[in-house]
Amino acid sequence: MNHSRKWVLVAEDDQDVRELIKSDLEIAFDSTVKVIEARDGIEASSKLGYQAFDCILTDLQMPRRNGTQFIEWVKKHPINQNTPIIVVTGFPDPELEARYYGMKILEKPYQREDLFQAVKTQFKLGKLNERLGAEVLNNLIASCQSFLVKILKDNVGMEKPYVKQSGEELPGDLISCLKIKTQTGSCRIGIGVDDTVIDALSKAAGASDENSRSKVLDSALNLIFQQTCKVFADTSGYQPLLEDRMVFTDKTTFAYNEIKSASGIIIPIKTDFGRVYAQAINERSKRRVAA
Repeated sequence: MNHSRKWVLVAEDDQDVRELIKSDLEIAFDSTVKVIEARDGIEASSKLGYQAFDCILTDLQMPRRNGTQFIEWVKKHPINQNTPIIVVTGFPDPELEARYYGMKILEKPYQREDLFQAVKTQFKLGKLNERLGAEVLNNLIASCQSFLVKILKDNVGMEKPYVKQSGEELPGDLISCLKIKTQTGSCRIGIGVDDTVIDALSKAAGASDENSRSKVLDSALNLIFQQTCKVFADTSGYQPLLEDRMVFTDKTTFAYNEIKSASGIIIPIKTDFGRVYAQAINERSKRRVAA
């Protein structure tokens, strides 16, 4: 059975150890794991901004920013604050396991089977509905970027992600969101679109009246969501279910305020015409909304 690809960050200043960990992971998990390497805490921190990881492995004694400082950095980061962490070190610190629930410490030199089991366990901690769906969110970002480049023939780039607090407005003049269900859980994702981007998409499709514009935008959003699921299915062998799709242009409705009441992660994607916002919504954080 195939499994969805997992993204793993390995922070280790010793090149031999870093390459050994990468090799052991690739042997154990085959093509289902993508390993990103970092030589120290600063470089590892720089990797957090544009990637939702499924697991992070870190040494403690590293230059520039040590492992403990890096872990604190992870816990404050909007995308990866709930990513499971494994500490691989020659100087174990039992207080870390007590301070951070679910953290695993492996002492060097580790046994390959111990590493495999630790990573496998941490993957299970990262269920989609518990940490906003790293795999789905990454696929949504890539699908948005690919679509915008293809249709608008435009310069497209990600901006710094940020946390959407409970009760904070979702960005974009139009919001479309839906729930994705997979074997490991469910999550809600969304896309916000600026009016200027809607105008550009409509112009590219030759749509002039309001009805045509609406059809163009609905087709565009549907294609992005479908592509997100296709990429997920291609890497996992499992076709996720799409449910409960909603579109909002009126931000005064009860349904919109239900979504607004949840916290989440927003990743702005900048184009020459405006912004599109990839969104992961944490429904478990929703506050009660008065009818």
